[in-house]
Amino acid sequence: MWSHYAAHHTGFVVEFQEPEVFQVGQDGTDPKWLVTFPVEYVKERPVIDVWERASPESIDRLFVYKSDEWRYEEEERVVRYQGGAGVFAFEPSLIKSVIAGCRISDDDFQRLRSAVQEANRGRSDAIKIYRAQLDSKKYQLNIRDFHRPRPVVSACPISECDCRSAHHPSP
Repeated sequence: MWSHYAAHHTGFVVEFQEPEVFQVGQDGTDPKWLVTFPVEYVKERPVIDVWERASPESIDRLFVYKSDEWRYEEEERVVRYQGGAGVFAFEPSLIKSVIAGCRISDDDFQRLRSAVQEANRGRSDAIKIYRAQLDSKKYQLNIRDFHRPRPVVSACPISECDCRSAHHPSP
């Protein structure tokens, strides 16, 4: 995913945590809660017959099916049925960590670190920041001190991200 979504390792990835329990009066239907769906990897594209009434399940398949070739990504997606595609606001407390790509410039990494420090003001659970490194022997990335199950992520090329925007809202 780094090559495709984080500008060839020069951007960053945001790890989100899904709430297990919603606050009183909230049920998770508000789009700011980022409810995810696992991607289903299939050999053939989904088909919707335009002459028949499409079921909600057949429409959902358009958003969560992906070629079997991408199975290694273990992707999850947030599907918004209203408002269309794009960058949108989310509940800031859902950010768990930020992982900088292994080719991020030192200047961009410092900008990212400053944005994370600013976002941590007033939070009881600090957003952690990591920096990926290429392994010297294996075809893999190493992220020191990152010991979590596979994250739910959103990648952002740093050159296209305004860290004060809706993508990274203030609490």
